[in-house]
Amino acid sequence: MPTVPRLFSAIIALLVMVGCSPRVAAPTAAPAAPPTSAPAAVLGPRGRATLARWGFLPPRQASSTFAPDVAIKGLVATPRSFTRDDLMTLPAETVQVSFQAGPGITNASFTGTRLLNVFDAAGGAKLPIDSNNAKLRVTVMVTGADGYQVALGWGELDPEFGAAPILVAYASDGQPLGDQQGMARLVVPGDKRGGRYVSTVKSMELRDPGPAQP
Repeated sequence: MPTVPRLFSAIIALLVMVGCSPRVAAPTAAPAAPPTSAPAAVLGPRGRATLARWGFLPPRQASSTFAPDVAIKGLVATPRSFTRDDLMTLPAETVQVSFQAGPGITNASFTGTRLLNVFDAAGGAKLPIDSNNAKLRVTVMVTGADGYQVALGWGELDPEFGAAPILVAYASDGQPLGDQQGMARLVVPGDKRGGRYVSTVKSMELRDPGPAQP
């Protein structure tokens, strides 16, 4: 009869090959703790979740700053919140990006919808028209659930100006974003550093500072 470590290794090998959890009933008795050298780190989120459900790994605690939806506020016709399912109904695209994060370089693909699509789905942006190109003074304040904030200029998104493919991403390398990145993440292709790749996006607000006073 195989030992628990050998059984555990066989299960991991199977999960790595199929990429998802097998449809079998959970064992009635809690198995012995796996050896510390078990290569659980090679599994994707679903594989780790399966091992946790079977008792081979401790359940993963959700981040206290995880945002389950994104609130669209400010200068939009119909302020509302978007869940992951809501975002997935909008036109999707995948981008391959490379940016510096700390001392290293991150290379990844992200799938999501353009930030402009999200504003359109909230009824469209209500941009000022009181002066020539007044919309170019509008900013987009993106706030993460941890309080991190980044401001973008409307001109970066506007099809008549920057038309940048800035995404509200909900998947990375083919997998849904996890607790560390939140349900949604801002992705700014072309940025050399990842400072504007806001994780755990909680809200995005269109703001107008108003016309300059003479």
